[in-house]
Amino acid sequence: MTSRKNFQRDNFKYTKQSSRLDSDPEFNSPVQANQNKVDTFERNLDKWIEFVQWARWFPDLWYDLIKPEKGGMRLDLDQRVFLRCMSRFVSTYGVFPRGFGKTMLELMSIYHTAIWFPDITIA
Repeated sequence: MTSRKNFQRDNFKYTKQSSRLDSDPEFNSPVQANQNKVDTFERNLDKWIEFVQWARWFPDLWYDLIKPEKGGMRLDLDQRVFLRCMSRFVSTYGVFPRGFGKTMLELMSIYHTAIWFPDITIA
């Protein structure tokens, strides 16, 4: 007759707290990280976090950053303010005339949100 105790490993026979020891080779991961890459990543992590925060808060400047040297779009000041409001707040309301670029700014805000906020649902 089969039993659960026949399939237990030696380090999990009692409780999880007693089996989680640093000296247990079955619990520790055999993968060793390359120390040079970890140091480079850790050294630049704060710069990356600061850039992500900047790009999330200033979507118009982020679009200026990725704009090609020739061509691209140039946003007016009122369009920049509206784009920032749509990217920063959950709901916004604006009444603008024809030709303002409301749909373009809405799509720019949706693309920006989808890029900088992963696993988000936009409807």
